[in-house]
Amino acid sequence: MGLLALAETLAGFATRTAATVYFYSSQLLMHVAHFCSSAVNTLIIHPIKTIIWYVVVIPLEIILRNTVELLLLPVNIPLYVLFGSSVSSLYSSFNTNAATFGLMMISQYVLSMLILGFMMGITTGVVLSSFHKLVPIPNVYWEPSLSGLLQYVKKFVFFIYAKLKEETIKVPSSEVSVKRQSHKPVYNTFNNSIADATADAAAPVEVTDSDSDFALDVNNQRTSDVGNLTPLSLPDTSYDTEQDNDTDEEISEMSKYWANDRGYVTDTVRTEMTESLSHLVHRDKAKRGSENLIDIRNLDS
Repeated sequence: MGLLALAETLAGFATRTAATVYFYSSQLLMHVAHFCSSAVNTLIIHPIKTIIWYVVVIPLEIILRNTVELLLLPVNIPLYVLFGSSVSSLYSSFNTNAATFGLMMISQYVLSMLILGFMMGITTGVVLSSFHKLVPIPNVYWEPSLSGLLQYVKKFVFFIYAKLKEETIKVPSSEVSVKRQSHKPVYNTFNNSIADATADAAAPVEVTDSDSDFALDVNNQRTSDVGNLTPLSLPDTSYDTEQDNDTDEEISEMSKYWANDRGYVTDTVRTEMTESLSHLVHRDKAKRGSENLIDIRNLDS
C-alpha cells in the first residue's frame, strides 16, 4: 500500500509539473509573439501606414472634396444667391425622416408612372395591331437623311450662284483694230462683183486655189503668200524707214482687192493667230522684196 500510494503521488506530481511547465511556456510564447508583433507594428507597419495616410489618403480626400464642390458649383451658386446656403450645409442639416418620406413618395410616383406607361403601351399596341389587320399599310417608305438634305441645299445654292454669275458676266464686243494704214490714197478700180467679194472670207481661198490659171507652185504660193488667204492685217510702225515705200505700195495693191470704199469689212472675223501669221509673212516678204508679190489686178484677164 505504501508503494502504490507513493507511485500515485509521484504520478500526480509529475502531471501537475508538466501542466505547469506547459502553461508557463505557452504564456511565455504568447508574450514573445505579442512583443514581436508589437515591435513589427511599431517599427514597420505604423510608419508605412503613416506615410500612406499623409501621402495618399489625405491628398485623395482633398482632391475628391474639391472635385465634388466643383461639380456642385452650378447648384451651390443659385443656392448661395437665393437662400445663402449650399449643398454641404443642407446635407449637414439633413432630416432623416423627411428624406425617408420624400424618397418613398418619389419611388411610389415612379412606380405608378411605370405601371401606367406599360398599360398605355400595351393598349396602344393592341389597338394599332388590330387597325393594321383591318386596314392594309401602303408599301411606302420615307427615310429622311441629312446627306440628301445637304445635297438638295448644295444644288439650290449652286443654281442661284450660276444664275447670278450669268447675269453679271458681260460678253465683250469684238472690235477691229487697224495697226497701220497707208498714207497713200487707195483707189478701187475693180468692178462691183470683186468689191462685194471682200465681205466673204471664202473669196481669197477660191482665188488662190485656182493654180492652173496662173501656173504657180502650190506649195511655194501657200507658204510664202499665206497672208493672202486671210483678211489684210497691216504691220506695226516699228519697221525700218527704208522699206516704207515698198510696203506702202504693196498695201495699196492688196487693199484694191481686199478693201472697199468704206475701208475694212467690219464683220470679218480675225483671230490673234491669223494676225500673228500675217505679220510673220509680211515681215518675210518685206525682207525678200516684192519678188513673190502677186499682182491681183491681172486676175480679171
